[in-house]
Amino acid sequence: MYTLTFTGDGSITFQGLPTSSLSYTVVAGGNGGHAGSNPNGGHGGSGGQVLNGSLIVGLQTYSINVGSGGTAGTNSSPPGVGKNSDFDGNTATGGAGAQGGAGGNKGQNGTNGTQSAINNNYYGGGGGGGAEYTALGYTSGKGGRGGGGEGGGYGQTSSHTSGYEGSPNTGGGGGGGTASGYGGAGGSGIVILQFSY
Repeated sequence: MYTLTFTGDGSITFQGLPTSSLSYTVVAGGNGGHAGSNPNGGHGGSGGQVLNGSLIVGLQTYSINVGSGGTAGTNSSPPGVGKNSDFDGNTATGGAGAQGGAGGNKGQNGTNGTQSAINNNYYGGGGGGGAEYTALGYTSGKGGRGGGGEGGGYGQTSSHTSGYEGSPNTGGGGGGGTASGYGGAGGSGIVILQFSY
């Protein structure tokens, strides 16, 4: 059994091989997290869509495109949308995965992403929401399982004001910022292929 991981664009060519089944996981880029808006923290970004599937490979070249994560939201610009990832026309949509957590006095956790059928890892988790900027102990939301970034917070357990980025090559959404902080950028996607011959 062979497993190939693409963290950037590429291709794979099957030559002289008997027809065989190939399994794939295609993960799009996650959205960036929102900046906060006084008095509340910003919403975490949605993770990238995750596609699991299989096909019968032929003697041909297959192209792979891996989407980047969306840019972080600021006070003057909204967060960017993650880019699509694609394998042989099987397209995962940027930012169409697990939802990010809402910002508020206490940031909400992002939703967990989707498990890969190949390696059982989670991808495309939503970013955590940002917390209100206060010294009273309000805390940020955690990123969803699958690479979502933690939101910005201030108080008992955290002191950062901007949301954390979604983890690279997971499709995780960026965390939301505090009322005075920016969001975090979304995580880039990934394409995983598995086959035997």
